[in-house]
Amino acid sequence: MNTPNEANNTTVANPEKRIGSHQKKIIDSATAKASTVAALPIPVIDVAGVVYIQMDMVRKIAKSYNVEINQEGKVLICSVVSSIMSKLISEAASSLAVSTNIEKVFGESIIKATISGFLTTVVGEVFDAHFRAGGSAEDIGIDAFIDYFRLQVESDKLSVSNISNNVIEKALDKVGI
Repeated sequence: MNTPNEANNTTVANPEKRIGSHQKKIIDSATAKASTVAALPIPVIDVAGVVYIQMDMVRKIAKSYNVEINQEGKVLICSVVSSIMSKLISEAASSLAVSTNIEKVFGESIIKATISGFLTTVVGEVFDAHFRAGGSAEDIGIDAFIDYFRLQVESDKLSVSNISNNVIEKALDKVGI
């Protein structure tokens, strides 16, 4: 029998093919909310809001699998790290955007919203795969996230063209085109 982490390695490769429609709705809703909050130009509120949204998302995913979260410490740490990473990546992307004049097309808020939404999706998909494999919030580790990124890169899901196509598609959806 596989341990949750061993089972997780097999489900993380292409999680959207295995995520149930209910869990996908939870992740999609949280991603949209996190993207919206991240676009706010108010420091600290954006990070705190995204942390709250991600924690609520993980709670709902856990509940959908009848997984109790006895200690929210790891969930909180994952959400805080994700939000801080989002902020750092956003700052780097914004600096790059300024130097290439891309910010004139997309704007800093859209860059922040996209990165925060992407990382919220990652958190949701990793926790979903982990809970689906029989894991708990207490036994998830950084290896689940590392495996997720490794497998996504290997499957070409995280290629520049796929990410940019996804960003453009979501931006067009938001404006109704």
